[in-house]
Amino acid sequence: MAAQDFRTGEHSFSSSAHGRNYAPHTRYHRTNSNGRERRKAKQKQTEGKRFYRKKADVARLCADDVLNRDKLIGYHDDYAKIMDKYGLRRGVRGSEARHVTTAQYYRDLKRQTGELETDVQQLQSEKDEAEKQLKQVKKEIKTDRLEAVKTEAKTAIIAKVGSFGGVVKLRS
Repeated sequence: MAAQDFRTGEHSFSSSAHGRNYAPHTRYHRTNSNGRERRKAKQKQTEGKRFYRKKADVARLCADDVLNRDKLIGYHDDYAKIMDKYGLRRGVRGSEARHVTTAQYYRDLKRQTGELETDVQQLQSEKDEAEKQLKQVKKEIKTDRLEAVKTEAKTAIIAKVGSFGGVVKLRS
């Protein structure tokens, strides 16, 4: 899709969007056409070397004008301003972040997987121990309840037998 440069009005942009796997990708191309001579060529001519001299009135593509650091930063800023309405934000300026190699990614993934498996085993053993303690507590509660019921039954029997006027001795 060709687009018009929003700064100059020239048709010098090309963009495309496509979805790969899980994330959409956009490509943004800008061509800068000018009639100026390359800076490096001009510098070499002053050193005495001979070059084919381009005609001044012919438009040409010039990577020196498009692909310098300041221009690329400006392109990122402009793109971020335009995409802000979609919730996309610009990356960190001057970030030292670098891409991780595939080998390093899989090493880190394997290490993290090992750590997670160790954590799962530890949690499983803690769960088993907690279940044992719960079982023991439930058993103790049942025993305490039985003791309480037993005591209440003894008291009730003594009270009933005592009401008959006799003295009753019960074994514990």
